[in-house]
Amino acid sequence: MKTVLTLVLVCCTVLPLSAEMTLPDVLAGKAAPLTITVKELDGTWRVFKAGEQGGGISTLLAMSFAEAVSVGACTYYTHGQVLTAGTQTYLVAYCRPLPPVDLQAMQHGPPQPTPLTRDTVLALSLLDLRTLGSLVDIHPVEMPKLLGDSVKTTTAVNEAKLKADEARLRANLRQLRNAIEQFHVDTGVFPETLFGLIAQSGTRPKGADGKPVAEKAYIGPYLDPMDSINKTGIKLNPFVDPGDTDVTHHWRYDPAKGTITVPVSLANRKTLDGDAYGAL
Repeated sequence: MKTVLTLVLVCCTVLPLSAEMTLPDVLAGKAAPLTITVKELDGTWRVFKAGEQGGGISTLLAMSFAEAVSVGACTYYTHGQVLTAGTQTYLVAYCRPLPPVDLQAMQHGPPQPTPLTRDTVLALSLLDLRTLGSLVDIHPVEMPKLLGDSVKTTTAVNEAKLKADEARLRANLRQLRNAIEQFHVDTGVFPETLFGLIAQSGTRPKGADGKPVAEKAYIGPYLDPMDSINKTGIKLNPFVDPGDTDVTHHWRYDPAKGTITVPVSLANRKTLDGDAYGAL
């Protein structure tokens, strides 16, 4: 830890705050630009990642000194300059801004990353050297490698997410088919709609013939609200907007046969294994 910080400080250019240079001045971009683009990077810049040590949290100062987040997952770009503000010293670096957090969407998996391009914007980050922890994987910027590695990483992450979504699709189809079959075993008919699978206990949902099932035949609901459309119990199709509450946009159900598959819009799409979604 001590050796790492010494190496950083030796190569740094200190940018002291004068009496006229206040923290608002720094945040206004008077000490360093608030943003740069990837195309402004060259071989004089260094790339690194900051890791937490001993549970410490780095202070990330971009637009507000009150905003503190972990820096473990971020790649930083720096000229090695440091800036002093009173008794605090910050490493001046740039990082790709985090996208807005959509908590509802993240319940169904992380957002898909996008690769770096020469026009990607990097935002100013002031890293508190006292709590920064270790700096790892330090190396010069090599533009072709930087952009190429970003594309490879993005492709790998997207493929992993696609694989996970396809596994969810198969699992949710299996749960829906099991529920339809159990409805049929209990009542002797298939449900008129998928909502018949989640009817309250003691009720008489309609069968495929449009008539309520026999008295006391239905012993559902057969599905739990986990990973379902609007928490109804009817499972989500992971390739449809999770906020879309129209069940027909998620699934194609045939009450006459009790079969269920993906909607026509997804039927010809191929899985990573080469199977048509409509044949799953």
